[in-house]
Amino acid sequence: MKPRLRRLVPITAIIPLLAACAADQTDAPAPWLRITAAEGGTAGGSGDCIGSPVSPQCAVDTLLACFQRNRPDLCRLVDAGSDQYAEVFAGPSGPARDLAYRFVTSRPDPAAPADGWELAIEQQEVDPGGPPPTAATGQVSLFRLHRAPDGRWSVTAWDDPPADN
Repeated sequence: MKPRLRRLVPITAIIPLLAACAADQTDAPAPWLRITAAEGGTAGGSGDCIGSPVSPQCAVDTLLACFQRNRPDLCRLVDAGSDQYAEVFAGPSGPARDLAYRFVTSRPDPAAPADGWELAIEQQEVDPGGPPPTAATGQVSLFRLHRAPDGRWSVTAWDDPPADN
């Protein structure tokens, strides 16, 4: 074997291995996380940063907790247009439910790659303490976020999944 080809053999042997590892990382569904209606109630990870929008995931966690816990102050931390939610918080809240959710995609926002982020979650309300969904819910929400000069993230736009009929 020529010396040049000897150097290429180990590299070509590694490429399929790297491709297999990348496929494992992207094909596996994200774990279900949970935000409870009770203060401090989270399970499964990222909820530890509710109220501290230091990452896109933390900003989304904070916004989800705002609605799940009926806490407009949390909305104000991550959404400059939070006054639009006044009607949501004016009426009586329904029975306490947990929100099971998982991150589906997380990437730079193509419209604002320097300081924007795009994040999608799959979500479903579940009984308090009950098991997470066992299959995909199909209820996906897309969030667009912006990083401020101080490093905090805010939600600039988001869409809700369609209501169940």
